[in-house]
Amino acid sequence: MKLAILAAILTLCASSFVVSADKAAGTQPEKAKAAKKAIYGTWELELGDGSKRLKFIGDGKWAITQSDANTGMVIFHHGGSYTFDGITYIETIEFATETTSSMIGTVNHFELTVGADKIDQKGIGNPWNEKWLRAKPKTEKKTEKKAGEKAKPQR
Repeated sequence: MKLAILAAILTLCASSFVVSADKAAGTQPEKAKAAKKAIYGTWELELGDGSKRLKFIGDGKWAITQSDANTGMVIFHHGGSYTFDGITYIETIEFATETTSSMIGTVNHFELTVGADKIDQKGIGNPWNEKWLRAKPKTEKKTEKKAGEKAKPQR
């Protein structure tokens, strides 16, 4: 009798394990799909000299721009296509300004950890370990105008 009860308990535990494993396996595609959508948008990387890089990620395409903190002049801009399986992000550089044109054709691999408003990027075989934050929209200052007066352009 005790042996029959033990066998029944073991069978129940084994069945639970199989069901749990099936459920866990079923959530992987949903997690990857959610991570793919979570990286869409505009991202900022603060640099030590006060300048920022902006990265734009869309449906299979990306671009990155860095400007000079003092002048606003573009230092570099490049981008191309990417693939992302929810963990490994692979960028191919397909276009660039003159300053980074030697990178055209380069393929870079990264491991990404994606949060709601951040991406931790770890370079795989490259030095670009970076922490990107989702760019926040700037609020526009509204100016009041008197009747018949044109609004002055904002700077």
